[in-house]
Amino acid sequence: RSSDLIAEVGIQKAGHDVILKDTSSKALGRGMDQISKNFAKRVKKRQLTSFERDKLMARLYPQIDYNGFHTVDMVIEAVFEDLEIKHKVVKEIEQHIPDTCVFASNTSALPISKIAEASRRPEKVVGMHYFSPVDKMPLLEIITTDKTSNETAAAAVSVGLKQGKTVIVVRDGPGFYTTRILSPLMAEIVRLLQEGLDPKELDRLSKQFGFPVGFATLADEVGIDVAAHVAEDLSKAFGNRVAGSDVGLLKELVASGFTGRKAGRGIFVYSGKKGGNREINSAAGEILKRYAIAPKKPFDSMQIWGVDLNERV
Repeated sequence: RSSDLIAEVGIQKAGHDVILKDTSSKALGRGMDQISKNFAKRVKKRQLTSFERDKLMARLYPQIDYNGFHTVDMVIEAVFEDLEIKHKVVKEIEQHIPDTCVFASNTSALPISKIAEASRRPEKVVGMHYFSPVDKMPLLEIITTDKTSNETAAAAVSVGLKQGKTVIVVRDGPGFYTTRILSPLMAEIVRLLQEGLDPKELDRLSKQFGFPVGFATLADEVGIDVAAHVAEDLSKAFGNRVAGSDVGLLKELVASGFTGRKAGRGIFVYSGKKGGNREINSAAGEILKRYAIAPKKPFDSMQIWGVDLNERV
């Protein structure tokens, strides 16, 4: 999960002491297990010594309460992409943090100004949009509102740089910068799957063109649930400019529990196999068939990326 990996880069790259707060011991245990496994892999590859790993883990404080929050300098919230949930978290956290503390929301599309409406200190609210997987993707998008203070923005930039991120700062708006660009592409990914293009072939073609991650895999990495929320939100703002696929398909995948890599099943099945060896989720394939549409033209590898892609986007 993003929250766990944000904590990981915080202790490993930024050298910060980090409180990892979750809602239950079970969820917290899963997060700690993920971080521990990631560090174990680095020890195995001799990127870390066992002593260095232990020192890093000692910087991490897992808990299900707000003990110690009265001393923190920044809270990075990474709950589900739902405005009501975000508002609830803002109000709850502000009961436990000092007035000087920065509240950063990790969101890919929800307007930061809307999130800040629940805060009694909107000048301390900023967006910090991390990209999955957080420990590997270098980009960090920082989003400021009209009320975000310069000091708050500077603090977010400083933390991002210490985490080893490539930081961009943008103004608040529908989809910010990256999601606004990515959303037409995500719509076309789903459209191509609806038109019958095999997910593995879509991955092969997109990687052949030069993208580091195959497009079908990208949908699973982003999260089908997140893609569904973003598609709905941006369609309200931009209408046909981000149209192309059926958001009903995404919703049905989510309702079936196929939310992507984090759930173990999305377009693909994640069972420990790597790369092109992972299997297509046959149950998701059946859902795709129910939303099948006729392709505009026969698939051709270079045409998809040349004239065809330009026409679509």
